[in-house]
This record gives sequence, structure tokens and C-alpha cells, in this order.
Amino acid sequence: MEGGQGAALAWSDLNVVPQLRSMRMPVTTVLGTRDRWVDVHTSREVWVTNLASRQVEVVDLPAGGHYPTLTHDPSDWNEIGPWHPRYEQALDQWAAKLCAPTSRSPD
Repeated sequence: MEGGQGAALAWSDLNVVPQLRSMRMPVTTVLGTRDRWVDVHTSREVWVTNLASRQVEVVDLPAGGHYPTLTHDPSDWNEIGPWHPRYEQALDQWAAKLCAPTSRSPD
């Protein structure tokens, strides 16, 4: 097997549901619409239905692969390509939300 194909098969039995059910924080997950290793629709469903906090934001990367890169060459299982511009935007938005000041009531 070439490159990422072997890695994809090695991870095929991974079950993340128990870990997701114990996570009690908000999560942003980023999914490439051309992911060849993980089915995007299944991944979205697993995150949305199993995350304990129920606070999940799913960001789609159109034409993105498993890594946050643009995937143009179907034979490139290593997904060597330029970073997806939407990935950087998603990180910026996530950091802005995380670091935003919160209002507290006076003690």
C-alpha cells in the first residue's frame, strides 16, 4: 500500500465515541469535503451526536482533504498541497471566540 492508504486502513477500527462522550467543552471540528480517509458525513454525525457538551461547530473545507490542505491530485495520499484558506479563517474565529472577554456579575 502506498502512503496514506495504509495509515487509513490502520485507523479504520478507531472508535472515538467513548472519548467524545466524556468531553464537556465546546469543540470546533474541521472536515475536508474531499477526505479520502474518513467519510465526512459519518464523521460529522459522530461529532454532533456524541459530544457530551453538545457544543460542536463543524467547519467544512470545500475541496479539502483529511489534512487542512487543498487536494487537487487524487493520487497524492500524503495530501501535500497549499493550506486551505478556510482553515486559517476557522482557526482565527475559534481563537477569537475562545479569547473573547466574558461579562461577569459583580461579587
